[in-house]
Amino acid sequence: MSFYAHLTPSEREKLMSLSNGGKGLSESARRLGRHKSTISGERKRNAFSPSRIRLPRRKALAMLAERPAMPGESLTTRGL
Repeated sequence: MSFYAHLTPSEREKLMSLSNGGKGLSESARRLGRHKSTISGERKRNAFSPSRIRLPRRKALAMLAERPAMPGESLTTRGL
């Protein structure tokens, strides 16, 4: 049976920081207290783009509302 324990948003941020700091798979897994396969899967799925970090909807909408609008973009087209 396959089991995947999801990382929390906080763990994803730490993982991104560790990876950007040059830490490898094993070291990142040890520091987060997770199995190497969990870290490997997370790296493959999310590719560490800040826009791809899964955030609670309320926080994601707040971040979207704070960023400057692109030319021709309205609140409706931004999903607000």
